[in-house]
Amino acid sequence: MREHPKQLDNGPLSPLESAILSAAQYVYVSDDLRPRTIEAAKELASDRKIKRGASSSLLSSLLFIVFIGIPLSLAFERNARTYLSSTQAIQKQTVELSSQPGVGSNWAFYEVVTRLRTEQASRFEKLKAAAGR
Repeated sequence: MREHPKQLDNGPLSPLESAILSAAQYVYVSDDLRPRTIEAAKELASDRKIKRGASSSLLSSLLFIVFIGIPLSLAFERNARTYLSSTQAIQKQTVELSSQPGVGSNWAFYEVVTRLRTEQASRFEKLKAAAGR
């Protein structure tokens, strides 16, 4: 067995240091200490990897919601209001046209939609011509 020094490079040993050095003769490392330590380190690394993956998933979900989800839902809401107002306009025109004698509600609806499509086609042609210049 190795003999421990009575003093260190920086002077004599304190009583605490002497007690610690004396205990070294009685403390032995078990045979499975290294495998247990490696296993514990692997588990800790695995836990950290799982936490890192969960936090990155959470962050990417949050960023998706903030930068994609909210603007998209606002756009859908704005389009829904536009669609609702145009639908209400079509219904109003259909009711007005069907109140005329000899025009049924189905025929009035057909006429209103045909006018709307014709108007949309002319606007599209104007935009197409303006873009072609």
